[in-house]
Amino acid sequence: MSQNFWQGDLISNIELEKRCVRLNEYIFKGHDVAFNIDEFYRACDRFSQKLISDQKLRNHLVKSLVDSGECNSEDATIALNEIKQFIEEKALRAKMYSEFGSDNPFRSQKVSRQFPIFEAWCPLGFLVQFLAANSPSLAVLSAFEGLLTGNINFIKLSKSSSDFTILFFEEFFRDPVAKCWQQLLIIAKISSSEKTLLQSILDEADGVVAWGGEESLIEIRKMTPARARLIEWGHRISFSYLTQKKLTDANLAELIATDVFLFDQQACSSPQCVFIEDASFEQLEEFAQVLKLAFEKRAKLQKLNMPEGLESAEISRVVLVNETESALSRNFTKVIEDPDRKWRILI
Repeated sequence: MSQNFWQGDLISNIELEKRCVRLNEYIFKGHDVAFNIDEFYRACDRFSQKLISDQKLRNHLVKSLVDSGECNSEDATIALNEIKQFIEEKALRAKMYSEFGSDNPFRSQKVSRQFPIFEAWCPLGFLVQFLAANSPSLAVLSAFEGLLTGNINFIKLSKSSSDFTILFFEEFFRDPVAKCWQQLLIIAKISSSEKTLLQSILDEADGVVAWGGEESLIEIRKMTPARARLIEWGHRISFSYLTQKKLTDANLAELIATDVFLFDQQACSSPQCVFIEDASFEQLEEFAQVLKLAFEKRAKLQKLNMPEGLESAEISRVVLVNETESALSRNFTKVIEDPDRKWRILI
């Protein structure tokens, strides 16, 4: 199929470059679209139900992820279910109410009983989104957030990304009501090395959403116009917390390993730390050995991304410090590392 999705059209890379030259014209087309958030909620909910009832559609989307090698069938199904739950009308309304205090923040509301002052939120405008390649559902979820707020979205995927995101929104926009909103979405597979093309896109941006490591974020900061709002989603620390009772749970290590490897420790649900309540060092070692076996099993099933330069240096520094401390005191810390350096456990 074609490489990119441009406001409802499937286009080649050559056509993508041509359209980027006249990008502002296409942005104006997006501004002409009437966005009704209540209709959007209902369209999302209809598609959420379709993801359950239409088995052929589910199989088609899962197959696109599996065939690309992005994840296995089980993880692809998990990703699809995650999206389904995210775009349910009840969930979307709750999300907007939580973040804006209203499920329709675009409606003017009086904010003072004493004065005739009304306030409302409005879309930022043209939103360029740099998405990480390590999560099959991230691009779809981030695109929905941009659409939900009425923005015109340019979703930048890596060259190696599967067609999943494009296929997903092709199907979503088949809904007669949702079809007009395809003018608010562009999905393009562009290499980060194509600086000239990326700069021409960013020059038009009102906002930039960036997911990635430190090196990637540094480059995006340099290219982002001063007037544009930069929204960074860098590394965050997540953790699992276990009680003594849970240490005897046979499936616990498997579940933690799945969470760690599924999004390559780049998502909120992917822990970097495991805390065990009131545990001795010997208990930590015992659980680490169980976790090691689960890691070895999971690593054979999962395609892992290699860390970038700064990330790799930080990992090496922390491992060396822990190995040094281990030499000084055997009951203080310990390092368990995969022979191919794909993963490590620090106690």
